[in-house]
Amino acid sequence: MQKSPHKKPLFRRKQKEVQDGFDAVRKAAIESKAEVVNPALRAQQQAHTQEQKGPSPEKLAQMRYRYQGQTGYDVSKVMAPAEQSQAQKKSKEAEGAAAKLGDGLATFVDKGLLDSKDESVLGDADKAHLLHDPLGSFSEKRSWPFYLKIAAMILFSVMLIVTSLGSALAFVAFQPTNAELIAFAHAGYPPEEIEARQTVAAEILRYVTILPFEPVPGIEIGQEDLDTLRQWSLGDYELCHLTDVRIILGRSLLLAYILLPLSAAIIWFNRDRQLVRHSLLIAGIACIVLPLVASAFIYFFFQPTFVLFHEIFFPQGNWQFAPETLLISTLPERYWQASGLLWMAVFMLNGIILTGLSRFCGKMHAWSVTND
Repeated sequence: MQKSPHKKPLFRRKQKEVQDGFDAVRKAAIESKAEVVNPALRAQQQAHTQEQKGPSPEKLAQMRYRYQGQTGYDVSKVMAPAEQSQAQKKSKEAEGAAAKLGDGLATFVDKGLLDSKDESVLGDADKAHLLHDPLGSFSEKRSWPFYLKIAAMILFSVMLIVTSLGSALAFVAFQPTNAELIAFAHAGYPPEEIEARQTVAAEILRYVTILPFEPVPGIEIGQEDLDTLRQWSLGDYELCHLTDVRIILGRSLLLAYILLPLSAAIIWFNRDRQLVRHSLLIAGIACIVLPLVASAFIYFFFQPTFVLFHEIFFPQGNWQFAPETLLISTLPERYWQASGLLWMAVFMLNGIILTGLSRFCGKMHAWSVTND
């Protein structure tokens, strides 16, 4: 029986279509070796795949089954057995490596060591170093946005520490708090003398807490209070020192008043970001450790600590006065020691609050990652 002249070309055409279709499937499988299970990286991989020429894997699968149905050939048989086995082995290895990479990056994100938004910046070499050497050579391959984030985290941590210190100082300089410190420092004295000391201290406090842009009032001490205390009014040297205190304290309070709402706004609007959480944690730990050390020096070594403090902030040396002067008798050593300890206690309380806020921001970050 004579064979049709069109039978062989049709068979060869179908065989070529099947071979081309399977080659496209195999090419797509090889190109998908970098695909990972992490959601963020999977989205990036899909976007990269869509940019490539050729049909999608779903389209290739449809082509494969269509060719198999039209020709009756099993596409998997187009490859030789040895080549098919090798391709399957490479495919399994690629899937295992991709799963390991995705699970490793997901673990780093869950532990807070890597921000999910940073993954798009990482290259393949960086991802491998992250899994095998997270604290070593991987850090050397970071790009400039990473170091910019580190600088921003350090800057915001310092900002939080200064804010906590300034807010604690504002609490100690609060007039009712200062009145209680005066009463504690002069415990055992007659009530009328304690009241006169509180009046003088309130007038001094009102003068030294004037902000730089406010008009400077004078210190007005009533003659009745001076008669009760049996002392003269403030001398020129005392007024000169109080002016120096007003300049430093006024600027410090102004800085605290500016940084406090600014820090609160940054924390609130970025509460789900790792940078804010880490900054809060660093600042919280610093605001707990530093007051502990400072309180130990204030309590056990108050005299040298007091002298060192004044030598740093008042190098001109006009801060030493006789014990019988009005300034020293109203604000004795016991007053300054109690004020310093209270200042450090409020400073430490602010550190505990910052640590709690860090935990809150960590939960917000985990919630945002889960929802994304």
